[in-house]
Amino acid sequence: MLIADREPDLTTQNYLARLAVISLSGFLEKSIEHMVNGYLEENSSFRVLRFGQRQVQKFPNMNPTKLAELVGAFDADWQAQFEAFLGNDENRQTLGNLIGARHVLAHGGSTAVGMQRVRQYHEIAEKTAELLADWFLPLPT
Repeated sequence: MLIADREPDLTTQNYLARLAVISLSGFLEKSIEHMVNGYLEENSSFRVLRFGQRQVQKFPNMNPTKLAELVGAFDADWQAQFEAFLGNDENRQTLGNLIGARHVLAHGGSTAVGMQRVRQYHEIAEKTAELLADWFLPLPT
């Protein structure tokens, strides 16, 4: 992101911001897939693991509500905590905007994404991944 900030050409900066949106959303989607699969590998039989892996691969058009439902499928307390996280500040809106912007860009649309917005998207992607990792991939104590 700092590279885009230093880019003097506004067209290039715009392309870098769009690439960042796609990359951040992809990072989050893949992180969720890996976390769920890791959790299932540690806590499931082979058949349940295979079923879960297929389900997470089919996780279509992620959005904050669907993500909360996925988390809730594992633990109702996790879902309540995730909903509380989404309720803080503008987390739900920012996460939804990130995913929505990626969807628009990936399907050939155009969306205005400035560097300030990219920084917000980066922050929400990291915070979301860290929160989910605490549940799905806890460090041993």
